[in-house]
Amino acid sequence: MERYQGWKWYDTILIAILLIAFLICIIILKDIIMSIACLLLIAIIISFFSKEINITLADRMIKKGKYEKALKYCKKVLRKDPNYIYAIIKKAEIFEAMEKPKEALQLYDSAISKNPNNNIPWEMKGDLLKKLGKEKEAEESFKKAENLKNKKMEKKWYYKIMKKL
Repeated sequence: MERYQGWKWYDTILIAILLIAFLICIIILKDIIMSIACLLLIAIIISFFSKEINITLADRMIKKGKYEKALKYCKKVLRKDPNYIYAIIKKAEIFEAMEKPKEALQLYDSAISKNPNNNIPWEMKGDLLKKLGKEKEAEESFKKAENLKNKKMEKKWYYKIMKKL
């Protein structure tokens, strides 16, 4: 998935439904081959969410103050997909929490270089620059983020209008 939106309530429901389906395969069908097929299907579906799951776990570790553990979850995602900017952004958040702004800024810049049209790293960078007292640079980041948001909204409205025509 390209867009990371965090772990939502329906993600938990999806996993629960998949586990129930597996139990049904074992208990009701009593067919080992079908049960294994169900288990493989569940594993495939869950693997699609592995990035989001690890980023969510990293976020929870940050809230608990367990920054090293949070970094491990981000590194796990980045080993599989070094261009996944949401893992890079989360890693930058960890460095911010660890009071390492230089590393955090480098990571925000890395996320921006990988996807310059995503407003999130621009906003996060602006927040950090503002905390560091670099008002002018922060304002530039915020303006860039706002421009990107506006472009997304323009595209969204354009497609809605085109659908109605």
